Amino acid sequence: MLNFAQRDYSTRSLILAIGVCYLARLEDETRENYAEHISGQLEELIGGEDIDGSEYLFDQIERYFLTHA
Repeated sequence: MLNFAQRDYSTRSLILAIGVCYLARLEDETRENYAEHISGQLEELIGGEDIDGSEYLFDQIERYFLTHA
């Protein structure tokens, strides 16, 4: 059974993975709207006050393509 810290990490990882995959499938204009819409929730989930949630999603996609090119 997962303790609270592990469950929190697992939940965060799953949400980010789904968010990044979903974001990558959207058209450009819709992608921007989606990222702006969920940025507040991501910022709270990630736990950083100085993190821009929408920018974080785009960074994750870029990081994936840089490492898998």
